[in-house]
Amino acid sequence: ATLREASGTDQLAHVLGRAEAVATARGVRAIVFIDEVQAIGAWPDSQALQSMLRERLRRSGGRVGYLFAGSEPTAVQTLFRRGSALDFQGIEHHLDPITTPAWFEGLTRAFRLLDATIAEAAIETILEASENHPVRTMLAARETHARAEMVTPPGHATRGIAILAVEAVKRQRLWAIDETE
Repeated sequence: ATLREASGTDQLAHVLGRAEAVATARGVRAIVFIDEVQAIGAWPDSQALQSMLRERLRRSGGRVGYLFAGSEPTAVQTLFRRGSALDFQGIEHHLDPITTPAWFEGLTRAFRLLDATIAEAAIETILEASENHPVRTMLAARETHARAEMVTPPGHATRGIAILAVEAVKRQRLWAIDETE
């Protein structure tokens, strides 16, 4: 069977193994960042995935460290609680939510870096639909930019484009990221 046909756990194990191999070959340490970690609870082979991650976390002296982040604190705490598959001593850091002004600044800057612009009303539409959730916001912003590039003149994201983009991304599986609890 090819890697593409392998389970999600086997695919991730392969990628993590490659990260370890590269770090070892170069004699450096590497950090693997897994965002929205609470989503692994919804994987079809979630228990196997958690067991594989636990095994890697418990390796001492390895060249790879792991950083987990999630936007649903309760779900993340459940994954890492004592006695769970990912029960592991680590350091927990709470991050404050991204503020609305920070989203406006960041999205405006990101669009500018892409030689595009985004209307304030478009950002408002994205943030209202996403409820400031980072994954949803970025999905909607990415789709808004893609659609803005298809109009004439290209590169200006309007509220109308953002509305269409949000409707499109609401059908994506990642939009329901919070439903993995």
